[in-house]
Amino acid sequence: MLKTKFLSDEDVDARLVKYLIKEGVDISYGEKGLNNSKLYSFACEENRAILTRDKDFLNTEFFSASNLPLILVLRIHPPELSKLKPKVLNFIKNLSEDKLRKTWELREEGAILVGT
Repeated sequence: MLKTKFLSDEDVDARLVKYLIKEGVDISYGEKGLNNSKLYSFACEENRAILTRDKDFLNTEFFSASNLPLILVLRIHPPELSKLKPKVLNFIKNLSEDKLRKTWELREEGAILVGT
């Protein structure tokens, strides 16, 4: 597992974030009420990957993953913890250099590279 730091958007279930912390993931919470542009800027400053459910981050022209480790947009519906925990942790544990600086959409069927 690459030691990638993450920043969680406020729309991510806090229980998922706590689970990831327990599993050894370096993840912190974004401030409540922080708009997407500020969250993105903060992630860039801190060199943190963004973990979010906000599909606005799929707009790679506006939110380029080339400025930070990666953007991971959770698109699993319904967003049940029993589905999210293993999929998110598996993605993070299997991070490799070729996945960095890209935007990923995590769905039921797996991770899909955005903007290809």
